[in-house]
Amino acid sequence: MKLRDPLSDLQQRLSPTALGIEIGAHALPIAGLNPIYVDCVKEYAGSASRVDILADARFLPFQSDSLDYLCSSHLLEHLPNPVAAILEWHRVLKPGGYLYLVVPDRNFTFDMTRKTTSVDHIICDFFDGVEQADESHISDFIYNSDWERLNPATSPELVPLERDRMMQAYLLELKAGRHVDIHYHTFTPASLHAIFMECCLAGGFMACFDLLSSASRYPVERGDGIGLLLRKRSGWKLNGKSSKTYLFHKGSFNLPLVCPCSLKPLEFHKKGTSGQLWCDGADKYNIDEGIPYLINRSLRSVRKWNNARYRKKFIKYGRFA
Repeated sequence: MKLRDPLSDLQQRLSPTALGIEIGAHALPIAGLNPIYVDCVKEYAGSASRVDILADARFLPFQSDSLDYLCSSHLLEHLPNPVAAILEWHRVLKPGGYLYLVVPDRNFTFDMTRKTTSVDHIICDFFDGVEQADESHISDFIYNSDWERLNPATSPELVPLERDRMMQAYLLELKAGRHVDIHYHTFTPASLHAIFMECCLAGGFMACFDLLSSASRYPVERGDGIGLLLRKRSGWKLNGKSSKTYLFHKGSFNLPLVCPCSLKPLEFHKKGTSGQLWCDGADKYNIDEGIPYLINRSLRSVRKWNNARYRKKFIKYGRFA
């Protein structure tokens, strides 16, 4: 592997007609690409998000083997189960498709006063099928982050009270079953490399991806991240394709969408001035101002890694093959 700029490397490899998505761009999309934007909210931190499709990053409404590339910047740390998320991203990429990631380096962010998340911790979260925060994740984030960087507007004497207030607010969100938006895990270049290697994500005979390029203190203008470009290996097929489903149109792109839970086809039904997407006539998703709202928190998704036996086998071969 050569040390190249991962984004430049990606741009040089993509054709002008490449079909891809960026997840969680919010108001700061990755420059130089023309993806379809996927987010779980229309607004974040007081700014409108760049969003074409509303969906959960962990349960994407796309057919398997359908995308040329997938990008995310400063998103992986917000997900409670990084390995499961990467397997989902792997699912939707075509064989030979590209995964471009930027992950914050704890040494250069407000995570610098927290411990680096161990590989064993990441593996346990995957093995246990973690889908949401628990009190220990929240407490670590609230009480161990560098508060001057996390919330510089708070005067020093009020920091303990603000920490307690935020802790209680997040616990209420957790009790209500809503997603808690924190940095669940912290990374360094070495720990991220170890996670990909030991979890069978990159490197080794059984790996899902080949690592093409990486960079630290990335991007240069921020200097606080770790950049990776990976390519999906051929031969991995985790789910079959649906033959007919709703097509999402953007410019010259026609992207098939499926139910994010069942991965079954979606049918368009006219409703008022817009419409709905139906799956088997039962699960219904709204289209709001042309944006499909494909988030369903009440149904458990159909993914192989929801099966404990599959997770055990995956981790066994990832670590000991």
